[in-house]
Amino acid sequence: MYLSTLNSCIMYSFISKACFFVSILFLCSSCFQIVEEVNLNENGSGVYTLTLNLSESKSKMKALLALDSIDGHKVPNERSIRSEIQKAAGILNQMQGISNAKTQVDTENYIFEITCNFANVKALDEGIYQTLNSLIQTPQKTDIQKNHFVFQNQRFERNFPLNPKPEFEKLPGKYKDVLKEAIFTAIYRFPKSIKSKSNQDAKVSKTGKASMLRYSLYQIASEQKTIQNTIILNQ
Repeated sequence: MYLSTLNSCIMYSFISKACFFVSILFLCSSCFQIVEEVNLNENGSGVYTLTLNLSESKSKMKALLALDSIDGHKVPNERSIRSEIQKAAGILNQMQGISNAKTQVDTENYIFEITCNFANVKALDEGIYQTLNSLIQTPQKTDIQKNHFVFQNQRFERNFPLNPKPEFEKLPGKYKDVLKEAIFTAIYRFPKSIKSKSNQDAKVSKTGKASMLRYSLYQIASEQKTIQNTIILNQ
């Protein structure tokens, strides 16, 4: 159970139910990447994209998917993976303020992407919250909270109101080692230049209108680092 809890904490926002699939990744020694992108428009609307890229592990993933189970974990087939991702997009499209939610599934290179348009950041945050509540059917769904994204008065907040460390500490050493090579990257693009940022590890682009933050999942799960960041835009 601690696997599903840690998965939902670290990758809660991968509303294509990556936690359903990542349990298998913990049995694989190769690395993978999660990329979260927010493109914000002048009026507060925008586009949200989340990508799970397993291409560097594709040979091992192909072998794993040929099995029925590993260490008691049922291995999903490609059809069920595609179905779960499409289910998430369907739920998002029913949410007020969310539109054009769609998925891209590359089962040759094992790259999975979900993207949607949002009318405002509050709608995005609510959409993620409601979708996760619909998809995650474990006692740990009570850990899901709101306000992961907030935007008001040229102030953009990426919060992380979760506490993954207790579950991380329960993981066997071999699973912790996998997290050291798994990378989470957050890229946020804005219509105005960035005046300040609270997370000093975040890099600002040459244009001044984009921010990038990159950590290993090990750093996030062990709480050595946080993806929390408050970005103030110039008026």
